[in-house]
Amino acid sequence: MRQIGAELLADGDRGHGVNERCTLGDRGRCQAPGFENLLTGHQSARITLKPFDEGFTVGQVIQGEKTAEPGAYVMVYDQIGFHQATATAEWLAEKGCKVEIVTPQFYAGGDLSVTLDLELWYRRVLAKDMQLTADHFLASLGPNSAVIINNYTGQPRQLENLALAVMATPQVSNDSLYHQLQGKVKQLYRVGDCVAPRRVENAILDGERAARALL
Repeated sequence: MRQIGAELLADGDRGHGVNERCTLGDRGRCQAPGFENLLTGHQSARITLKPFDEGFTVGQVIQGEKTAEPGAYVMVYDQIGFHQATATAEWLAEKGCKVEIVTPQFYAGGDLSVTLDLELWYRRVLAKDMQLTADHFLASLGPNSAVIINNYTGQPRQLENLALAVMATPQVSNDSLYHQLQGKVKQLYRVGDCVAPRRVENAILDGERAARALL
């Protein structure tokens, strides 16, 4: 996305100067002449661990950049408690992987209750023999292994023979394009994950506010 934005910015500079208006968001489109399909949003935050191995993001797994063979042991570390981790874990289980979700929260998929998906998700994944490990944080991640620690007892547990470690972690704003455009367009707005990674209802509200400001 950053490269696309740079290319379109250069085109806009050549053709239209600085008297344009543009709104940037998670799936936003700039409607000003010379600034079309400028995309921005969020990117995955990385967990710093010792020994350090950052694992793979949900996006990398879903897009096929990294996967595991059927029967392989996969850990999904969930710091969010929403569909990012639960859907990815279920998808890997459907492929035949042996999946364990590890979360520091009280239970796996904690925020699925907001969308009334929690009960049905538990029924599906438990039928697939998925292991759900709550109240544990990830202490270290190395090649084919990880150490998790109970939040309350401090008791460590070693996970061995990991074929894949998937990190469902909080996001950080990807607002580099916004800063590149500052001073180059007359009006510039950020919406959605470009402001701060949140959920769709927040992006919709940001978008409406930006649209009203352009009237």
